[in-house]
Amino acid sequence: MSDINLELLGKYLESYGWKYEIHEGEFIILFKGEQSDAEFHLIMSTSENWIGLTIWPFVFLPIGKEDAAIKFICKKNFDLKMVRLGMTEKGEISLCADLSFIDLTEKQFHNALDVLSYYADVLYPELVAFWEKE
Repeated sequence: MSDINLELLGKYLESYGWKYEIHEGEFIILFKGEQSDAEFHLIMSTSENWIGLTIWPFVFLPIGKEDAAIKFICKKNFDLKMVRLGMTEKGEISLCADLSFIDLTEKQFHNALDVLSYYADVLYPELVAFWEKE
């Protein structure tokens, strides 16, 4: 992605009110949930035509509850709009969204951040409660 596009995305983040750092070509953003009061680590990566937004790690897969957790994630993914839950080989659960950079407006970008931060805030306590349930 060109420096112009990185600069534009930086301006979009700043106008949204989020601070960021750029590390090895990726935006690193920390934000706090409004309801859950949890702190989330968002990584924003770019390619020629796509922007990847990933909260990682969102939560960790509970040991001994792998099957139940995978079913839980699949059911949640069916209901989620614009975002999805994913899992790494190490059991790190992430919350992700992808945006096309083609004709992307600042409002569309902000809407995507709204949706991602909303689901992070709402899902986090639910996932933690599920993981802690016996």
